[in-house]
Amino acid sequence: MKRFIRNLIKRTGYYFMPGTVYAVINGECNLRCSMCDIGKKNADSDFYRIMKGGEDRMTLDDFRRLAREIRGCDTFHIVGTEPLLHPDIREIIQAFSSEGIKVSLTTNGFLLPEKYPLIMGASRIYLSVDGLSEIHDRIRGVKGSFDKIVEGLTLVAGRRQERGEGPSIHLSITVTDENCASISLVVKYFTSLPVDGIHIEHLNFRTREMAELHNKCWPALSITESCIDPGMLDRIDTDALFTQLEQVKNLPGVEIHPPLSREQMESYYREPLKIVGNPVCDVPFEVTQILANGDVVPLTRCFDLRLGNVRSQNFRSIWNSRNYRKLRRLMFNRKYLPGCARCCGLSY
Repeated sequence: MKRFIRNLIKRTGYYFMPGTVYAVINGECNLRCSMCDIGKKNADSDFYRIMKGGEDRMTLDDFRRLAREIRGCDTFHIVGTEPLLHPDIREIIQAFSSEGIKVSLTTNGFLLPEKYPLIMGASRIYLSVDGLSEIHDRIRGVKGSFDKIVEGLTLVAGRRQERGEGPSIHLSITVTDENCASISLVVKYFTSLPVDGIHIEHLNFRTREMAELHNKCWPALSITESCIDPGMLDRIDTDALFTQLEQVKNLPGVEIHPPLSREQMESYYREPLKIVGNPVCDVPFEVTQILANGDVVPLTRCFDLRLGNVRSQNFRSIWNSRNYRKLRRLMFNRKYLPGCARCCGLSY
């Protein structure tokens, strides 16, 4: 009955408040990741434009007002661009946690050893790790970045044990052509450290062919090629990758998204135009994304569709606005669009 009622509501386009509000609180990063449009300075991509978020920035008062407006949401997740570069990170965390909202954040960890006291009020932190020392530093583009993660998470865990409170520590591993044959080594290394969970994400990307097909069908929601280099997909050894993931998938705390069979994994990386499995996009129903300038978009990996701005509008009025309802009806009826095929927002 509950599912029937939810689907009935979905058809109208109106929906309950999102469970998670993602936020990009600045447009800056201190690393140069090989699989990221920010690190590659690919200014022509949707992902770059969304993550940079324009020149204006939300103030601390803007964040405090937003915290009051989204009271009732479960989680405020700070995803970028690099949260520890923000001068008010401690105060932003406090603004949302004081409203009863859990705060989580994703960081590359480079600044964690010196700034970890600022984020102890968060409920969860995700550290982006892509390999052991040499591979990680090469992917992230800065030497010493792996060692900073290990040092930082050890300090966070020590402070948490000392005070009896603090964030749980999770790793976020993105599959690339450089780590596909060694992910199990990363997982096994960190299981000996104070880590509470490890999330492995298959590469999210859009090829030129994916963008062209999508734009032909949906020109009003146009997209660009994103987060991929020529030949990258061909360099991902899917047999080796499958073997690596089989070795770790049943370890405590390990999650893999999306869960793929050997055949599905081959299609995922070799046939990007092919839909794998039976996915559904629940993004416009369950989550939303706020950019550093206050713009609201469905998600950073989604269309560059600006649905409002929380600096000048109440979040709740944006969430059930005409344009948001229109997007929800579209996704409810279609389940996904061509450009969604390799997006982290799909549910399988």
